[in-house]
Amino acid sequence: MASNFENLLLESEQKFIQALIDIDYKKLVALTHPKAIFVTESAETFSGIISLHTDYASIIKIQSIELLDRKVNFHDNYAIVSSIEKRLGLLNNIPVQSEYAITRVWKCLPKKCIVISGCIVNRKNTRN
Repeated sequence: MASNFENLLLESEQKFIQALIDIDYKKLVALTHPKAIFVTESAETFSGIISLHTDYASIIKIQSIELLDRKVNFHDNYAIVSSIEKRLGLLNNIPVQSEYAITRVWKCLPKKCIVISGCIVNRKNTRN
């Protein structure tokens, strides 16, 4: 049986993925630490969701995310989620379909979990 911590984390992970698809900036901010560190597939490093958001919505439009594999390591008050995702969408208005290796580190507070770090690596890239 999953613990409350595990349920909270998996629910937060699903909300985060849906916010990426919806380009829901408010939800992304609510689910992300203000000083979170992100590394993009082009090896750019951003500190905070606000700096990442500046170009995100104009460059990337995700239409769907299919979870192919996920491993979660739970620790005292944080968890590391490593997943393989198939994403379909537009990159600079060009249709793309790619597989990504994603790592997100979540800090879990009493009533919610927030992303404190994330990294994305493109495993496969095909243009439609």
